[in-house]
Order: sequence, then structure tokens, then C-alpha cells
Amino acid sequence: MNSFLEDPAGWASTIIAGASLAWNVLQQFQIHSIRRRDDLSQTDLEPFLDSTSNSIVYFRLVGPLTMYDVRIPPQATFGTSPYTPLLAKRLRPNQICHTGFTGENAVLLLPDDFEIEWRSSHMSRSHKIRVSLTEIKKEAWNRRSKSVRQIRERASRP
Repeated sequence: MNSFLEDPAGWASTIIAGASLAWNVLQQFQIHSIRRRDDLSQTDLEPFLDSTSNSIVYFRLVGPLTMYDVRIPPQATFGTSPYTPLLAKRLRPNQICHTGFTGENAVLLLPDDFEIEWRSSHMSRSHKIRVSLTEIKKEAWNRRSKSVRQIRERASRP
């Protein structure tokens, strides 16, 4: 009586089963990779100004992923301290984090595209996300113009 491994048909079925398993694992990896890219592309930080100050910016996380180690990159030192400021250790979907800048109207000095680094899990590689600050800079400018106008009106009253 021949053993399973001595029979050429046994070897062939073993090889086919192994190849099939490897193919399924590869497909699952590719599916996971595509889903991850979709999640990354849907992740965004929505900026908005503090209701009372032009020097505090809030960021709301929009999307399905949780962000870890959310920080401003060291090269973006405008108005912040020289070290890399950590905005949040863990930011879940729809949560809000904030950062403050030195100077009452510091937001007006920020670039239009603000870059923020983050990780998708504890030890994963870092990602960068660009946040457009154009709208909040307009809002800050309008607030500043309004307050200057009010000061001038008060000064011109007898």
C-alpha cells in the first residue's frame, strides 16, 4: 500500500491546495489594502476657529479611522513652540482637538495649506494630511476687520 506522499496524485493535490491557500491569503491582503486606502482617502480634518479668539484653531476628525499621535510637523514652526506640538494622542472619528498660536491674530499668518502628521495605529508608519485654512483665515480676517471698525466707531463718538 502506497503512502499519501509517495503517490504523485497526493503530491499534486497538496501543491494545488497550498497554492490555493496562498492565492486566497494574497487576495485578502489586497482587499484589506484597498479598504485601508479607501479609509485613508475618506479621512479628513475639518478646521474651525474658536468663537472668541483668532489664535485658537480646532480640528474635527471626519472619516472612519482613528488617528494616533496627531502633531504639527517640526518644519511648521510658525507661531508655535519650536518642538513638535502634539495635538492629540488619540483622535477618534468626530472628536475635536485644538491648538493655539501665539499672537491675537496669529491665524492670519498661517499658510493656506496646513500639514499635519498622524499614524493609523500605534506603531504604523506616519501619514500626512493637508488641511486648507483658507476659509477660517477669511473668517478671522472678517472678525478682525469688524473689531477694528467697532473700535473706530467708539473712538469717533463724542
